[in-house]
Amino acid sequence: MSDCKYTLEKNKEIMFDFFALLSAVQTTESYKDICPRQGFKPNDKISDAYYRLFIANKRLNDGLRMFFVNKAERRMNLFDWLFRTEIDTYSSCEDLIRAIDRWEPKKIIYQAMKFNDPYNNFQDKFYEDIINERDLFMSYMNGLNASTEIRWEIMSFIQHPEETVAKLKEYIQKMFEEFSLEYANFSSQRATLNATLVACINDKSLDAAVIENEISEKEAESKIEILSQNIAPPTKEVKVIGLLFAPNMICKINASRNLYYTIGIGYMEYYNNFLGGHTNEEKLGELFKAFTDTTRAQIIEILHEKECYNGELSRLLDVPMSSLTHHMEILNSCGFVIKRNVGKRTYYRLNKKQFLNASRMLRKYVDDYDN
Repeated sequence: MSDCKYTLEKNKEIMFDFFALLSAVQTTESYKDICPRQGFKPNDKISDAYYRLFIANKRLNDGLRMFFVNKAERRMNLFDWLFRTEIDTYSSCEDLIRAIDRWEPKKIIYQAMKFNDPYNNFQDKFYEDIINERDLFMSYMNGLNASTEIRWEIMSFIQHPEETVAKLKEYIQKMFEEFSLEYANFSSQRATLNATLVACINDKSLDAAVIENEISEKEAESKIEILSQNIAPPTKEVKVIGLLFAPNMICKINASRNLYYTIGIGYMEYYNNFLGGHTNEEKLGELFKAFTDTTRAQIIEILHEKECYNGELSRLLDVPMSSLTHHMEILNSCGFVIKRNVGKRTYYRLNKKQFLNASRMLRKYVDDYDN
């Protein structure tokens, strides 16, 4: 347990969840892909909500992907880049609309060009001059590291700035109406999640879900950072937000100089499966089933080197697929591997956070050992 003081922030979940959903429904081909978090799956009610919101997005979205497609170099999308730094100040959709209104359309255009040009740091005047010179502009756009669709939308935005911003605001308002209806249906689940987080804070077990993970100095200084697996325990006071619809299991957001941990439904499943409801001895007994067979030990060694798909593992181990499936089900149920499906292949990799969790359980037996 770190020396951090956690406090639960209630009544802010809806805006954090809304941002998460805006990105998720825009960038997936199927609602089933919205929440693939490290092998976790939402329950049926939340899956149904994802489906309805996914369909609503298909119905309402028109030419706005440039705002919501993640850029690898930025580790976020343009909409987040523009507005998420103030997310802790939004308590309603109206607050978000006012934040959009504070931007002049031409300033958003410049930001869109900067966002898609992450390796340069030009002033607004540079982009203004480019836009006014057709040949220079076309040459610049052709060299931009963005899809044809995104480049086309940027050019359309330049031609019709006020109309594009109005369309964005209309989309946000209508999606928020749809999202609010779904959100209201989960009041009991949100209460349960918050109650669990309060209990974890009170009994100082929250760090069990915040597994140590090294991050680079550059990442640590990022204004916004979303880590797909783990985040390093803090050493100061942070605010925790219980999220029900967050596709990311745990997020770390430094908004307005306050450090937030946003913990989604994946955390609840992680807590229930590996941390809650059992004695330490029962947890160890369940976890270490993974190591009671030499084949499973070999699998762990192989996956320590690289991710492998099922057929590849079967050949490397010289075991039939039926036997391999049995071993992988045990490793997966113990939480030591993460699987993902690509076509007919199932890929597996080690879940390092679970090894850290197991080591923490063992550590209590050697805490008083003196070298």
